[in-house]
Amino acid sequence: MGAMDQDGDPLQRMKLRAFDLSDRTIRRSRASAIRRVDRWRQRSFMIVQCAVTAGVAWYLAGLIPGHQVPFLAPVGSIITLGLTFGQRLRRGVEVAIGVAVGVVVADIWVAIFHTGVWQIVVVCALSMSIATLVGAGPLMTIQAGVQSIVITAIAPPGVGFGLNRWLDAVIGCALALLVATIAPSSPLRKPGEVAAKVLNDMGETLGLAVAALRADDAEAASQVLEQARAGEVSLAALEEAASEGVAVVRHSPFRRRQLSAVEALADLAEPLDHASRNLRVLARRCAIAIWRGQEVPA
Repeated sequence: MGAMDQDGDPLQRMKLRAFDLSDRTIRRSRASAIRRVDRWRQRSFMIVQCAVTAGVAWYLAGLIPGHQVPFLAPVGSIITLGLTFGQRLRRGVEVAIGVAVGVVVADIWVAIFHTGVWQIVVVCALSMSIATLVGAGPLMTIQAGVQSIVITAIAPPGVGFGLNRWLDAVIGCALALLVATIAPSSPLRKPGEVAAKVLNDMGETLGLAVAALRADDAEAASQVLEQARAGEVSLAALEEAASEGVAVVRHSPFRRRQLSAVEALADLAEPLDHASRNLRVLARRCAIAIWRGQEVPA
C-alpha cells in the first residue's frame, strides 16, 4: 500500500521523470559526440587535401608578377575540392567562368564609375544577370555576383586588377582538379564503411524488435520503428558514396583496377534499399502488434 502511495505521489513522479530525462540527455550527448568524431574522421582526408591544396595554390599564384595577394586561388581550390568528385570537373569550370564574368564586368565598371554603394548594387545585379543570360547555373551566377562585389569594393584604380583575380581563381580550380585526379579520396573505403553501417543498423533494429516483442514494451517498439525509418539516411549516404567512388575510379588513371570492386559496392544499393523497406514494414507491424496487445508466436 505504501509503495502504491509512493508511486502516486506527484513529487515522486516528477523526480523520476527528471532523472529519466537527464539519463536520456546524457546518452544522447554521448551518441552525438561519437557521431561528430566519426564525421570528422570521414572528412579528415578531404580537410587535409583542401588545406594543402589551398597553400600550394596561394604559392603558385603568388609567383606571377603583380599577384602579391592571390586570395582567389586558395578560395577556388577549396570550392572545387569541396564538391563531390563527380561534379568537380563541371563545377570547376563553372567557378572559373563565373569568376571571369564577375571580374570582367566589375573591372570595366570600376574604371568608368569607380566604387560606392550604388555601384556595388548595380554591378552585382549586372554580373548575375549576364551570367544568367548565358545559361549559367546557380553556382556560376553566385560566383559572378560575389566576384563583382569583391572587385568593386577593393579594386585599385585602373583596368587589370580584376583580370589578375580571375587568373588566380583559374589557377586554384585547375590545381584542385589535378589534385583530385592524382590523389583522390579512397573510392572503396567510404562506400564500404557506409554499407557496413547500413547492415549493422539493420541487425541492431532486428535485435531491438525481438527484445521489444519479448518484453511487450510499447515504448521500445516505438524506438524500433524510429530507428528503422532512420535507415533511409544511411541508404542515401551509400548511394552518394558509391556514385562518388565510381566517378573517382573513372576519372583517376591510378584507380582503374578498382572499378569492379567499386561497382560491386554500388550494386548493393538497390537490394539494401529493398531490405530496408521490408525492415520498416516489419518494425511497423511489431509496433502495431504490441500497441494492440496482439500475441506474436515465438
